[in-house]
Amino acid sequence: MDQLQFEDLLFKKSYPYVFKEAHQTIKEFYTDFKGFYAKNFFNNKETELYYFLADSVVKVEFNYDPKLETYKFPYKIRQYKSKINRKDLTYADSEVELTLELEDNTIFYFNSKDDSNEKWQESYAENIISIFKVI
Repeated sequence: MDQLQFEDLLFKKSYPYVFKEAHQTIKEFYTDFKGFYAKNFFNNKETELYYFLADSVVKVEFNYDPKLETYKFPYKIRQYKSKINRKDLTYADSEVELTLELEDNTIFYFNSKDDSNEKWQESYAENIISIFKVI
């Protein structure tokens, strides 16, 4: 599954509107995508969207309202312009992990098992490998 297939599959689902709105906004702001990752999209942890560009990483953070049990506006877009200093890919059984360290010492950690659910774990593993190859 390539990056576009992964992205399309996620956003065809009926999830909170704020996710789709943020995704559309990012696509309007940036055009040089190399990869996309939706952390915690299918589990009960706070969702974050990551966009990998030619010269940076863009992270979208959302506000979760525990009373309403949903995400709401506003959302925050943060762009990290530091170059990737190190990337480590680890395979463990059916689990794939990717650690990215930027020049400014920011570290991003992606894990196919922790960031998804059992149904999506294989798709997440494929997506992580795809990101590793293109960045």
